[in-house]
Amino acid sequence: MKRWHLIVALILLAAPACAEDFHALNFEEWHSADTPATPVTLDDFSDQLLIVQFYRADCMPCQIELQQLRKLASAHPYSTIALVTLTDDVKTRQRIAQAKLPANVHVLKPMADAAIVLTDFGDARHSLPFNVALRKDGGICKQHQGLLGSDTVNDWIAACNN
Repeated sequence: MKRWHLIVALILLAAPACAEDFHALNFEEWHSADTPATPVTLDDFSDQLLIVQFYRADCMPCQIELQQLRKLASAHPYSTIALVTLTDDVKTRQRIAQAKLPANVHVLKPMADAAIVLTDFGDARHSLPFNVALRKDGGICKQHQGLLGSDTVNDWIAACNN
């Protein structure tokens, strides 16, 4: 019986950090190549549903999702999308610039290690694509592993705006 309690205690200690830890994270918001980045937190976008989409340049499904992001964001103009890029290199910046994202998409680069950021958002496997919907109060409403489609966003809007 004592061995069982020890195993449970070890599992709880090894569990990822509380998913609400992301509020302490700082980001840099990219604008254009000739404009300096602006420091922000996700609380700066807390006036409406916030969809957080994680991106890496070496993630092929992320490339597909990036290509679809402009259409997705245009179809949901009253939702804010934070595209969190976990890579910062010339290729990443070129791909994001070529996507010609609408104004409701904010490109953010975390000022912390990518693994920490993903864990804080509840993705202990660090498997991309990974998307999170945050309610107006900043709490996590929904999570999605894999490509994010318009139907999922519609479901999130209905579930998370209430």
